[in-house]
Order: sequence, then structure tokens, then C-alpha cells
Amino acid sequence: MQKSPLFANTFCVRAADVDDPERKAFLDKYLRGWAMGLEFAYHNPLAAVEAVFEQFPTLASNIGPELGATSILQQIAVFRGDMTKRAGWGDHDVAAWQTFFDKIYDLKQISKPVKADDVVTNACIGPANDFDHDKVKADAAAVTLSDAFKAINIEDVKAHLYDQAIPADR
Repeated sequence: MQKSPLFANTFCVRAADVDDPERKAFLDKYLRGWAMGLEFAYHNPLAAVEAVFEQFPTLASNIGPELGATSILQQIAVFRGDMTKRAGWGDHDVAAWQTFFDKIYDLKQISKPVKADDVVTNACIGPANDFDHDKVKADAAAVTLSDAFKAINIEDVKAHLYDQAIPADR
């Protein structure tokens, strides 16, 4: 989360789907909803966790609000990155992808080199981020949290986010 030159996650689709106007329109719409969800979570991580917990009560009982808050903040740090250097949610750093492909080739995890420009696209990033960011922010701010989530000091969780060491055996 702090040191990797690589990226978090991506969506894999067929090149033919990006080339097909009807399928690309579907991808753009889907990714817009995804980006709006990430934007919402960025502005109100506790409301996002609470919404997930309402949908998945077993998860809620297994990890609880504070660990849920820690988890989403870690995910946001990785997913979002530095937006001043990105074209929006989901923007692919092609150089980082090339580093990834070079590393897995050097490790012999793949048998042929891969050119990132041949398999990575940012064609959906503009449409995915074409939404009213201020409205999403306002919607996130308007959520009334339950008492369990109101009790979490999110700034304290953020302040200690990087204090958590990963055990050596992982």
C-alpha cells in the first residue's frame, strides 16, 4: 500500500467489447456506477461500510465496524491513489502495468513478454468518471450513521492506518 510500484485491481474485458459501440456503452455505464460507489466511499467510508454490512450481515458480525473502517480505508488508499496524477477512478498507469508484465516474465510466470499498450486501455475512464462528483459527495455527507458507526473516530483510524505491520509469515 505504501511502497509498491504496482496497482490495485482492474477489470478484464475482451478487446472486441471495447471496440463494439453497444458493448462499450454498457461497460461505460457499469464503470460509472462503480466509480460513483468509490467516490461515495472516499467521502464517507463509514457509510459505505455500513451499507455493505446491511447487505451482508455475516460480514458485519465477523469483522465489526472498526475493522470494516480500517479495511475500506486501506482499499481506498490503493484504489484511489493520487488523483492529481490520474484521469479519474480506474485510470491505468501503463508504466506500472509494464513493470508488472516485465516482472512476471522475469519470474517465468509467463512464457512471452507482454507489451502493456497491447492489453491495457483507458478508453472507459472518461465515461466512467463522467458523473456529478459534487452530488455524490453531498449524498455521502447526508448519510445518517448508526450509533455503532458514529462511535468510530475515523480520523484516528486513518492516523493509525500505516501502523499495522504485516506479519513476516504472510
